[in-house]
This record gives sequence, structure tokens and C-alpha cells, in this order.
Amino acid sequence: LSAASVGDVILLSNGTYTGSGDSVLDVAKDVTIRARSVGGAVLDGEGLRRVVRVRSGTVVLEGLVLAGGYTSNGGGLYVVGGRVELTSCTVRDNRAANGGGVFVS
Repeated sequence: LSAASVGDVILLSNGTYTGSGDSVLDVAKDVTIRARSVGGAVLDGEGLRRVVRVRSGTVVLEGLVLAGGYTSNGGGLYVVGGRVELTSCTVRDNRAANGGGVFVS
């Protein structure tokens, strides 16, 4: 994600993707993140972290599963700024004090 340019499409192969920080993905630019097949790419917070945080830009998420997120705001998806479009995505099994699945501030 850090090497992506504004407007890029990032194609994720089928599999499970986890992270080591406080979010699996932290996005702050115009990008599309697309699963190779609908439901085939799982972004998993492992019950330890938020799945996706969007700070700015227009972010399109296509065919992804956002699961296993845990944090105070937006376990699955936390939109701090920018615009997010979800297409054929599943948001499941996320927990947070505010907006377990999705929280838009």
C-alpha cells in the first residue's frame, strides 16, 4: 500500500491478510483495493486490531472480507476522513465500543 500511487488498483490474491500495528490497513490516498475473487481475500484483525482505517482520499474496497477487528472505534472499518465505497464486501465478526462493523467520524 505504501508503494501505491494515487489512483492505483491493488489486487489481492485469495488468502488471509493480517497486520502488526493498530490496523491491518491504514489508507490515506485515492486507491482501489480489490480481491481477486469476491470473498477470497480476508483482512483479519485477529481480535487484536482494527481492520481498515481510512484517513483521507477516495478509497474503494471491492470483494473483500473485513473480519476479526477489535478496537474502540470501527472494528471493521473506521473512516476518519475521505470517502469510502464498499462493493461486494462482507463486514463480519468485528467488535468495538463504537461501531463494531463500521464507524464514520
